[in-house]
Amino acid sequence: MKKRLLIVVVILFMFLFVPNTNAFSYDSYIADSQCRIRLKASDTSDLIKENGNTLYVYPNQQLEYIKTELGPLYGEKNKVWYAVKFDNAGKTYTGYIASICFYDVKTYKYDDESDFENKISGFPESYKVYLRKLHTVHPNWNFEADNNNLDWNESLNVESVKGTSAVSSSYPSLIYKDSANPNGIVVDGTSWYAPTRDAVAYYLDPRNFLNENRIFMFEKLGYSESSNASVQKLLNGTFMEGTYFEDGVNKSYANTFIEAAKEANVSPVHLVSRAIQEVGTNGSSAVSGTVAGYEGYYNFYNIGAYSGELNYINGLIRAKEEGWNSITKAIKGGAKFIASSYVSRGQDTIYFQKFNVASYRKKATYAYQYQTNIMAPYQESSKIYNSYKNSNKLDDSYTFTIPVYSNMPNEAFKVGVNDYLGLLNNNTSTTTTAKKETTTTVKKEETTPVNNISTDQKISNSGYNIKLTYLTKLKYMDDVSNVKNNLVSKGANVSIMSSSWVSKVTGSIATGDILSIDNKVYEACIYGDPSGDGVISIKDLLIIQKYLLGSRRLEGVYNNSADVSKDGVVSIKDLLIIQKYLLGVKDISQ
Repeated sequence: MKKRLLIVVVILFMFLFVPNTNAFSYDSYIADSQCRIRLKASDTSDLIKENGNTLYVYPNQQLEYIKTELGPLYGEKNKVWYAVKFDNAGKTYTGYIASICFYDVKTYKYDDESDFENKISGFPESYKVYLRKLHTVHPNWNFEADNNNLDWNESLNVESVKGTSAVSSSYPSLIYKDSANPNGIVVDGTSWYAPTRDAVAYYLDPRNFLNENRIFMFEKLGYSESSNASVQKLLNGTFMEGTYFEDGVNKSYANTFIEAAKEANVSPVHLVSRAIQEVGTNGSSAVSGTVAGYEGYYNFYNIGAYSGELNYINGLIRAKEEGWNSITKAIKGGAKFIASSYVSRGQDTIYFQKFNVASYRKKATYAYQYQTNIMAPYQESSKIYNSYKNSNKLDDSYTFTIPVYSNMPNEAFKVGVNDYLGLLNNNTSTTTTAKKETTTTVKKEETTPVNNISTDQKISNSGYNIKLTYLTKLKYMDDVSNVKNNLVSKGANVSIMSSSWVSKVTGSIATGDILSIDNKVYEACIYGDPSGDGVISIKDLLIIQKYLLGSRRLEGVYNNSADVSKDGVVSIKDLLIIQKYLLGVKDISQ
């Protein structure tokens, strides 16, 4: 009897004192000013640089503490320095920063809360380690896992196609280069280049941004009145901080954005941060109202400003078509476009607007992505964080929808690790493994051209021609398998997708089909096929007719396809050529 009683007591003791396996204490190290990073705990030590440029940490940037050391600072001995780990342009670094660069260190405690653990049960453990820390600081925040059932490597392959994203020339280590393109591939303007596959992987991996000042790329973008107070804070220091004169009165930019947000049911903070991201703090030609031929027209979100050196002209063409002939109309009309074309169609976070991968997306996967700037969600989220912080709104309730891919690396992907201090433990090995796996794919897709033949030459040898980013001289109604085999026979690596980014292995080649050739991306152009269905028919005749009457737009490759006379202008001449083709009295040369 005593033995049974002892067993019962032991079992009860075990249940009463089960350790909290996920409990921990968390020290928050956040920079309060812009500071340089050094190799040793001394202000006379060498600075850490990347490509010859000094690295900095910036206000409100979170860093991971490693250890404390004492060293000289401003002529005084034994001042406190922190050895820290941080990310910069996709790479992880270690270095020393003086403690005076930080806000007061705060300690937070997580007690393995069962309610919260249930709420984040849909996330892998590699996400939970970050979400628990965020919860200790902001218990009112809510996190939703969006398991999109998209394979990580497949998503990375598609998002890495050249022309899908761009990175600024300010980040040379992230620019894709090969023997045929030693200076990189310009994909937008004159200073925006195709990023490396590793750069895409870093900005695609949500786990890299599960911290206080980047998490807002996952914030739901519906309208909330509580966000209104942050609008003016975000506009301060920009050309929109004050008023503009319209209809005989001075109007506040802040009030106009708030009204636009309410009418469109979109976050006002999102609208403002998007406008700043697109036209800059000082404004651009798109919002000057003085561009010749487009006087009095404005486009605050660069809607329709497709890639190119003078892309703002395309945006102003769109503004004129939409009737945005005042600042108010442009802000409110653009807000309604963002709501109807993105937010209400499953692209309801900044991340999903860049990467269309939500499980509830209403458009073709990976298509209709708002920005080409691979860093746009990263940059916008920081602006949003700062506006909430300055408005004392960080402790409000926010909902963050965070994507989870299938077959992801075990840890957040990093472009590289520069452990200058030699202080990182073996926990970085998983990241290295993930990088090696990705590198294998890169070698497959980004091989040096066979016999040093350039991609352009392979295309020419196949009988095709390159015009801008379009592939022309394609045989009318040729099957895509024939097009692919023709290019492959000339040594090219080829994959073909429809205009909605769905793999296409059979059927006629059509205007708008996407060809990835040696990791460069082109759009197929069949002259006379502006409908993009691969067949020249009465449908195409009617499309050009509506275009000439001003009731339909033709943009990009579809405009080029309608120019069957190849004189650079879609006109009545092209309409007559297609009409004669349909009557059987004239051919259309490709």
